Amino acid sequence: MTTQITDSMSMAVAALDAMDNHAALVREVAVRLLSEHASGLPELIGVRMYAGYDGPRLDLQPRTNEAAAQWAQALGATLTESFAGDRDGWRQWHMSGDVVVDGVRVHVGACEWAPSATADTSAVAA
Repeated sequence: MTTQITDSMSMAVAALDAMDNHAALVREVAVRLLSEHASGLPELIGVRMYAGYDGPRLDLQPRTNEAAAQWAQALGATLTESFAGDRDGWRQWHMSGDVVVDGVRVHVGACEWAPSATADTSAVAA
């Protein structure tokens, strides 16, 4: 029984060590990317960092899908487009993509409302 507790404790410590290492890596990548792209790209309304045991991740959220496309292009990410929901003739129009930068998965994504009658993104509401 004691061995099992020791093993689980060492596993917990190893997981915490991994999270610490991931947090440092995410911070380093976030600071570098935000510094490199501080001018010339649209502002971000959200920057979220994750440093879980399953790997480091950085989420960048521009205000619009057009801004997401600009960020994605600068970072070398490919965006995918999806539509979800339907409320009063409108649905959510998502643009998102991922790229790995120095071992950190960087996710760029935004969401706007679009008319549900068409998938034509040129008809996006302002």
